[in-house]
Amino acid sequence: LRDGAGDWLLIAKGSTASEGFSNIAPRNGLSAQYPIVVTTYDTNDPTNPSKMRQGLVTLGTNPTDSLLDIGDPNAANRTVFENIVFDKPATGGQAVFALGTVQKDLMFYNVRFFRTSVAFQGDYTGNAVPTRMSNVVFRRCVFAFAYAPGSAHAQGLFLWTTDGITIEDSIFYHNGWQGTDRNAATTDAGTHPDIFKHAAYFGTLTNNTIFRRNVSAHNSSHGLQLRGGGVASDNVFANNPIAVAVGGGDHYDLYQPNGVPYTFVNNVVVASENIDVSNPRGFGVQFFNTQAGGNASGNIVANVGQNSTGNLFAVSAASQFNQPTRVNWVGNIQWAWGNATLASYTQDTGYDPIPAQTLVTRSANIIDSENAGGNNVTAPAAAFPNPQRSVATFATAQGYASEDEFWSYVIQHPEMMWAKQIGDYIRAGFGR
Repeated sequence: LRDGAGDWLLIAKGSTASEGFSNIAPRNGLSAQYPIVVTTYDTNDPTNPSKMRQGLVTLGTNPTDSLLDIGDPNAANRTVFENIVFDKPATGGQAVFALGTVQKDLMFYNVRFFRTSVAFQGDYTGNAVPTRMSNVVFRRCVFAFAYAPGSAHAQGLFLWTTDGITIEDSIFYHNGWQGTDRNAATTDAGTHPDIFKHAAYFGTLTNNTIFRRNVSAHNSSHGLQLRGGGVASDNVFANNPIAVAVGGGDHYDLYQPNGVPYTFVNNVVVASENIDVSNPRGFGVQFFNTQAGGNASGNIVANVGQNSTGNLFAVSAASQFNQPTRVNWVGNIQWAWGNATLASYTQDTGYDPIPAQTLVTRSANIIDSENAGGNNVTAPAAAFPNPQRSVATFATAQGYASEDEFWSYVIQHPEMMWAKQIGDYIRAGFGR
């Protein structure tokens, strides 16, 4: 590959290689329109452009190296990676890692990250004004089964000190733990679910993040932490102990004293689970230090299920650092999710909510409780068509033998726009 030329690197589809792209040399695409493209070709017709960019290649059975290391800020700018399966557990760190101050114009398209923890972060060394990595897109990607042997921290996707990252039409499944039993005894912290491991963990210093049309299910703790705010729209969150946290994190009194901006619209949150028996959960959507003018509408939070035994709150709000939290929870549906009142969620010592700083408007929501509270909260005029719908009933309706079989198919076929399919199915149960 030549630096600044927009060359293509073609790998035989169907092939498997033990190595990944460790320590990529400083080579970059020509422009956003003419990037380096890492993709596949057909060995039976290698010079035919119409046979390129199809099929998959699997990289990374070697457990000693990072599968993709673009820590050099002068490497892999203006690059597209597509049709690649990165598959290995992260040993003592991230298996896919990008660090830099100018990393930009990157796209991951139809890339499957199996057992692989992915991290993207800009330059932050305690400075009040960090330099953020920008313009990275993940589209039709899969983040599944990420774990780090021997480590208590493994995320499907971790972002820190970024500006303008887009994640769309992707799948986040079963990240942060292994197996099928959340309470199984293990000596390896990396295989057990806990409060530190999430599907998508976007830290305090993440600006202008877009998270849309994704499915996030059965993860260790959160289905999404959107600490820096941004847009979360048209997603499905299923069977996560905590579906979503918007805002919240370190030192908002310094970085965001007026709160983080947010748009949280048209999402479906369905069912929940405990992290494990010692960490009961059942939280739908949390807001921390969000700013005035945000929009949280058109969402459905429904059917918490039987696998959560904690304080079952569909929506909660709390303030940290004596900074205000403002939430507009308007025109949503809360159904069969335990306590319908607004929760004040108490965190660790030193991060307790400050009720005087929590300012929430709730109106025009449909809540299945005579004691729903809030302003202008209404009950449905007529019964919904089928409000008991869930991912499990969707899987049955589609002819899958079990929900597990359905998820196995989903993570192999991210191109099928699952957030729309599942979301439309559940919305139809509520006449939406």
